[in-house]
Amino acid sequence: MRLYPIAFLTLVPFSLSAQDYTAPRNATVPAANARRIEVVGRAGTLRVNGRAGAGDVTVRGTARASSRHALDDIRLIAEERGGTIHIEADIPDNRDSDDDRMSLDLTIEVPRDLPLDVEDGSGELEIRNVGPLELSDGSGEATIEHVGGNLRVKDGSGGLHIADVNGDVEVTDGSGELEIRDVQGGVEIPSKGSGSVHITTVEKSVHIRGKGSGSIEVDHVGGDFVVDRQSSGRIDYSDVKGRVDVPERRRWR
Repeated sequence: MRLYPIAFLTLVPFSLSAQDYTAPRNATVPAANARRIEVVGRAGTLRVNGRAGAGDVTVRGTARASSRHALDDIRLIAEERGGTIHIEADIPDNRDSDDDRMSLDLTIEVPRDLPLDVEDGSGELEIRNVGPLELSDGSGEATIEHVGGNLRVKDGSGGLHIADVNGDVEVTDGSGELEIRDVQGGVEIPSKGSGSVHITTVEKSVHIRGKGSGSIEVDHVGGDFVVDRQSSGRIDYSDVKGRVDVPERRRWR
């Protein structure tokens, strides 16, 4: 395992208010020998952006805490592990006080063509201009755009917006609005809890195996459109080239 130095600027954390402190957490890891990238985010915002021709993975982070002691416990891990670049927000669970608030906001630039595996906790999430992507997300709004390969997502709560995927999309989603558009492959949804679903411009088929409450709207599908079951809500569809198989009582055109 090859470790790379992490740049911690020697700045004294400054107070945003009587109980809020911040400090930078930055790192750069060479990507010449990397075959994949994995990112583990926890509390805080996470933004990942791919860049064609990038030779490094660069991380700019801001640690936030309600005390100076808690701020010192927030670390950024950035290292290569046998061809995998591992980036992790290390925020301890065993805090001295339940009143300690701790988070690490991360902005990460990655080579655009490398497969990416992201695990995120809470907070806003944005991923753009990346290669094949697997994502496990907890809570918070999530936006995924311009994926150069297959996309697989497991999402908890919060809105999920997906656009421009050059491959197949598979989404397991809890609560919140789900929007999917401009997919060059097919769309598979093994399960979706509450919240509306909007799907438009899919080159192949759309298959929703299980849906809780909330409406489904589908438009411009090059293959079949199938809904196995839905607890409540109407289904609207138009411009489906293949067969349509949805619960008849919820079917609208």
